[in-house]
Amino acid sequence: MTPIDFPCAGETLFGTLHEGVHSNGMIIVTGGTQVRAGPQRLFARLGQDLSASGFPVLRFDRRGVGDSGGDDPGFLSSSQDIKAAATALRQRQPNVSRIFGLGLCDGATALTLSPGPVDELILLNPWIIDEEGPPPAAAITAHYRRRLLQPAAWRRIITGRANPLAALKGLFSAAAPSSAGNLELRVVAALSAHATPAHLLLSSRDRTADVFRPVAKRLSARFATINQIEADHAFSHPDSYAALLSAVANILSDVGRD
Repeated sequence: MTPIDFPCAGETLFGTLHEGVHSNGMIIVTGGTQVRAGPQRLFARLGQDLSASGFPVLRFDRRGVGDSGGDDPGFLSSSQDIKAAATALRQRQPNVSRIFGLGLCDGATALTLSPGPVDELILLNPWIIDEEGPPPAAAITAHYRRRLLQPAAWRRIITGRANPLAALKGLFSAAAPSSAGNLELRVVAALSAHATPAHLLLSSRDRTADVFRPVAKRLSARFATINQIEADHAFSHPDSYAALLSAVANILSDVGRD
């Protein structure tokens, strides 16, 4: 594990390189303003464990985040940062011939909207929710479906502590016709136009994944693999993390590409 720095648009980005001998390498794109360690050090653990299996991994802070200089362009304008990281990985690890880009939440969205820097995409719970407006119908439906499967929810209804009409109202509102948000349309258009192979990993207990699930169904032919993992948004449980690590390692180790 080696700290490195590299240029991007006149600024200096800082990252952590986990060396490896394989020809398939990976850059990790964080979501929000997360530093390169990721939520609950998720990305630090992924880098260490994948490197132990021989895969080179570069984690980095985009401009204006963590140790990196400059002003934060936001995830929607981070394509230069992603390209700079891919270039740095190729320079530091000349054995790498194919780069995978992995992102969680809006990090996945940033990768989707930045064609070119990487050879394959690994998207974890991509973010397609516009900041303004009501919750998407898919999120409402998934929320009430989970509630109706919980014995505690039925006990509250039977004892009069919960109003079932509220749940029915929520389900009816989700069933009403609605138009896709601007960000969803951009992501769908980008995925439809991409020549880059994409792999999708969705958590089973996550609102962001719930919203993306109908999109995944419509674009299922576009994804090389689609896996659902019993997990929250950041794969924080040890079993969830183990399932995520196994899925990512399997994608990276595909003998047809390495």
